[in-house]
Amino acid sequence: MYGIRPRIRKKRHLLSDAMTKQQVDKVFGKGRWKGIRRRGIWQNGKVRGIDNARTSGTNFAAWLQDTIMTSPHDIGIQILCWLFNGEEGSTRFDLKNTFALWVGLSADDLADAYHGVPNIPAQMNLCVVAMRNPHTGTTEFYISKSHLFGLSAAVVNFNRLPELMTAICRRIGHAPSWHFFDDQGTLDFETAGPPHPGLPGLSASEWVDFVYTLVGRPFKKEKHLPPQETESHLGLKNEFKNFQQNEVSLEPKPGKLQELLDILKEFRNRENQLVSLKEIMTIAGKLIFLMMSCFNKMARGGLQPFFQWLAQHSAYTTNGISKQTTVCKKPPTLTDKFLITASLAIGMEFFIRNTTAHA
Repeated sequence: MYGIRPRIRKKRHLLSDAMTKQQVDKVFGKGRWKGIRRRGIWQNGKVRGIDNARTSGTNFAAWLQDTIMTSPHDIGIQILCWLFNGEEGSTRFDLKNTFALWVGLSADDLADAYHGVPNIPAQMNLCVVAMRNPHTGTTEFYISKSHLFGLSAAVVNFNRLPELMTAICRRIGHAPSWHFFDDQGTLDFETAGPPHPGLPGLSASEWVDFVYTLVGRPFKKEKHLPPQETESHLGLKNEFKNFQQNEVSLEPKPGKLQELLDILKEFRNRENQLVSLKEIMTIAGKLIFLMMSCFNKMARGGLQPFFQWLAQHSAYTTNGISKQTTVCKKPPTLTDKFLITASLAIGMEFFIRNTTAHA
């Protein structure tokens, strides 16, 4: 964590040079700033810096007057249903009276999500990152000039950007586009097959890319997925190949269901019959995310036994404001474990049998 990443951030002017406590005191005044410990987690082949604003108490002091706004995972299919299931005489389209439309979904990822949003000078004293120098054994402080991963207020404030940009793309360019935090999705419609370079005008996805670039917040070129009839987006595979037959589908990414089944099988085959709370929360989180992609909060119904067990066997231990963790009151027994895996399996069965939507 220490070394390469801070040097990159400093080179891009996102972090100040390394400072001592006394130097930070000179900038903000003694006792008038708050340090946040940064730690690294290994994610997708690289170390990602996470700032522990909960332990520092910074998140506890945040006052949030609004909340995040994101689109549901099946938004592409919802748009098609809205467009082509309108009642006669409405302004929406009738599939039977349209040309042979080709439908494709494009996906983009915003470059420098949090790091692209600057901190206001009045709050820089609450954005001081602390890291341990392994070579000298001392703690170094860095003033962050952009939003930090770990600040609860940063989540809300960042989300205002794609929400505004999406509104612009929709209202000015009539683009059927949406966002899920820093992920952007757009539907493209063509009458003569997939879009080709050189056609006059901009497609919906090209317009969205143009608008984001125009305001200085471009997408990552290496992560751009051009419009396709079959596209993975927000953890699900969107299928529009049979659109003209009045059918579209939404399926898990290849290998996702098998990954979850393998975890459940490993739980079942353990000799000690014990499952840690962390493992339970991990598998439940993966499954709930997958199920809610299609069924919103309805999907939680199949996992009700799990939540009942969790409420009975977990508790919060508190050591001051900042140290709050979830622990098991007692290790899960064989009966508990069966209940957990059974409820997860029921939820997965519910998901597998209901992943096709008809426009």
